[in-house]
Order: sequence, then structure tokens, then C-alpha cells
Amino acid sequence: MKKILFIIAILSLFTTPILATTWTFNDRPWNSSDITLNDNPSADEYANTNIWWYLYTNEDFQPWDQNYVFQPGQFSNHIPEPPEVDDPSLYYCKLTADTGTNQFNDLPNNCHLTQIGDIFNIHPGLNKDTIIRFKSPVSGNFKLNLLLESYVIDDPNYPTRDGQYIYLHTDTVMINHGIKEMNQSIEFNETLYLNEGDSIYLRINMLNSPYYDQSFTNIFEVTLIPEPSSLILLFLSVSLLSKKFF
Repeated sequence: MKKILFIIAILSLFTTPILATTWTFNDRPWNSSDITLNDNPSADEYANTNIWWYLYTNEDFQPWDQNYVFQPGQFSNHIPEPPEVDDPSLYYCKLTADTGTNQFNDLPNNCHLTQIGDIFNIHPGLNKDTIIRFKSPVSGNFKLNLLLESYVIDDPNYPTRDGQYIYLHTDTVMINHGIKEMNQSIEFNETLYLNEGDSIYLRINMLNSPYYDQSFTNIFEVTLIPEPSSLILLFLSVSLLSKKFF
């Protein structure tokens, strides 16, 4: 019996996550000097393949509130109705690699994802939403942390710039959404369950104006939360091994 418990203890050390595993968008492999179509989708920092996808919508996505007219000073009071989750097949168009500008883009619609130092600039297109997709390699409970900063600028030539609409959703469920106003940031902290192969989509809409719609990925992290039972098993394993050798 003790031998069986000892074997279980050894195996559990190799199968039980000791700490939460975090996928960080800014830390994923990115060959900045020679990006190619082979980098979309890209691997994660743990060498799992097809984890991060750079996409755009293949149909026009108008602002959700068609009756909204931008009025300076009143934008904070505008809250559109929550949208439904559209069929993800509508936005599986891959952005094209452009080594010369270190970005993936769809130039006809001005959708692009560009590396700037250690962070990335996401720009929605003209009624074509730009999307970053995270495809989970494992099943479990996850914590999602997202902080998007704005491109800060004051240009009187474009008084109607109005920020972006940010969507976070899975293949079937809207996680959260909201307006990121011009020169402001937006932050989401969510928990959710994903099966292996399920996806999280960060989707950015131009709202009503396409001008200065850059968003910077200061934080985009997806963390797998260890199950309590796994932690208990790990504790028991360590206890058994300590009794065996100490």
C-alpha cells in the first residue's frame, strides 16, 4: 500500500500544476524582424501552437447604436445596449503579415496589429473590427486581465473622434464590453470556464469615428487557476515524499 501511495505521489508532482499558469499576450513569440503568415496563428511562451490569432471581420460591423450622434462633452453618458455574440465564423479572416512595417494588417480596411516596443497597437478598420483570439490549450477555470490604453492626442482637425467599443467574448457568451473613450483607458478583470479548444476574443470596433483608434495592450493576460483538489493532492504528495526521505 505504501509503495502504491509513493508512486501516486511521484506521478502527481508531474501532473499537478504547482502554480497558476499565465498566458501573456505581450510575451508570446514574435519574430519582429521577419514576421510571416506562419506567425498567424502564433505559439505561446510555452511552445503550444495555434494559441494567438490575429483576425478581422469579413463583413461590415456598424456601431451598435445607429441613432447615436457624437456630441463633445456628452460621450461619457452614452451607453449602447449590450450586443449579442455573433457567429465567430464571421470574423475568421486572418490579418496579413507585413515585414516592412512589423505588423499584421488588412490595409484596404485599415485593420492592423503593430508591435511598438514591448506592447502592441491594435487598430480597428472602417466598419471592420480587429480581433485578437486566444485559443485555450487546456480546460479549466481562468482569470482574464485586460488593460487597454489609448493613443493620447489632441488634434482639432478631427473633433469627432470618439474612442472605440471593446468586446470580450467566447464563442457563445459575451463576457463584457464597453466604450474606451478617446485619451482614456479601459480595464476588465473577469473569471470564466473554458474547455480545451474554446476561445476568448478581444474585438475592437471603431464606434462612429475611425480617427485615432489605436489601443495599446498594456496588459492582456489569461491565467489558469489551479483546482483546490489539485492543491490538496500536491500537499499530500509532498507529505508522503517527505516521510519517505526525511
